[in-house]
Amino acid sequence: MTRSSTDVPYIYESPDGGQTVTRRRVGEMIKQTRTKSGWIGLEEIETLLAVLEEEVKLRQKYPAVQAAWDNYQLMIDLAKDQEGEIDE
Repeated sequence: MTRSSTDVPYIYESPDGGQTVTRRRVGEMIKQTRTKSGWIGLEEIETLLAVLEEEVKLRQKYPAVQAAWDNYQLMIDLAKDQEGEIDE
């Protein structure tokens, strides 16, 4: 009897005590990473990296885009700080 790919069990690993969880099928090396919205695979990661690379090029080419990015990062940091104060 042959097993389908859905019958092959996964190996789950977490290098940081559960903050990040990866899984791979037994006998395979390609891992998927768990995010809040679900499992993300190699294809999705490659797509995200291509988008990020393009965004970096645009920020390098257009100073106004870089300035807006810097302001965005500042706002994100402030929001994270505020969230930390609320949780404490």
